[in-house]
Amino acid sequence: MALDPAIKPSIPTDQYGVWSGSATILPNGTVAMLYTGIDRPGTNYQIQNIAFPKDPSDPLLREWVKPGYNPIAVPDAGINATQFRDPTTAWHAGDGLWRMLVGGLKPGTLRGMAILYRSRDFKHWVRAKHPLHSALTGMWECPDFFPVREPGKTDGLDTSEFGPRYKYVLKNSLDLTRYDYYTVGTYNNRTERYVPDNPTGDVYQRLQYDYGNFYASKTFYDPAKNRRVLLGWANESDSVAHDNAKGWAGIHVRPYYVLPSIYPLLGSSCIQKSIYDELIGCAACAGDPEEDMAGPQRQAAAAVARGGAGSAEGQGCQRGRQGRQARPAL
Repeated sequence: MALDPAIKPSIPTDQYGVWSGSATILPNGTVAMLYTGIDRPGTNYQIQNIAFPKDPSDPLLREWVKPGYNPIAVPDAGINATQFRDPTTAWHAGDGLWRMLVGGLKPGTLRGMAILYRSRDFKHWVRAKHPLHSALTGMWECPDFFPVREPGKTDGLDTSEFGPRYKYVLKNSLDLTRYDYYTVGTYNNRTERYVPDNPTGDVYQRLQYDYGNFYASKTFYDPAKNRRVLLGWANESDSVAHDNAKGWAGIHVRPYYVLPSIYPLLGSSCIQKSIYDELIGCAACAGDPEEDMAGPQRQAAAAVARGGAGSAEGQGCQRGRQGRQARPAL
């Protein structure tokens, strides 16, 4: 059953387009959706907005409220305004500050950037003095950043889990080549730097989740099963005319969960396991599909499954070829 888009252009800060974003589950259980909006005609001038569910009890989160303090981040000095998009799930790092990343490109260069913002109240965001990480790869779309456990552990971690024994994964989608790659490394919340374990991992020895038609992926943490779930987007081979006729461009691929053996990885792809059967309620599945995710995560996942701006904790980074609006389908 097709539902109306969950988040669509409706305020001055997104009146010319609602682009990709990510959800964060706040401590009180509220889902906060961070997303990119286009606020000027004739140019893809990109700013970051926030929205909240109008009715948190709605399991599909069909209606959203956009507060009057939008936008929460704008392309100030040193940021290319047309290459500034796709905010990540926000996280804590043990000091009371929220952090989020926005993908970007350093003006006049091919240096992709994970631009870092911080906030104490999830309302007022301040840009850090330097990116969390950058590399000469071209524009970074749909960044994703999350911790992974030490070797021997089999469960995943919430995005805000923080500790010196953890490694971190930074994934970016390359606008120039149209594929995803990731590195594994160390995150220092005091210097606000991420350093890959493999110094050539950003350019010469890129790791990929998937070597097929797989792009704009994001992950979220599923607390019900202590795992990190991966959802990506695939471009279709249909013509523009066919895309317009069917009403979407691109599809979501089957979701996977990422096994913790991703750490430490310097020369091989991470291991994944499909959870598609769980989500569709296959008779061969063990357990009730409705129990596979905790409440807010399941609600936000439902929103993205029908074309919302984001999903459970982190997913929501995909755009169609026509106008770059999120129109996925499982």
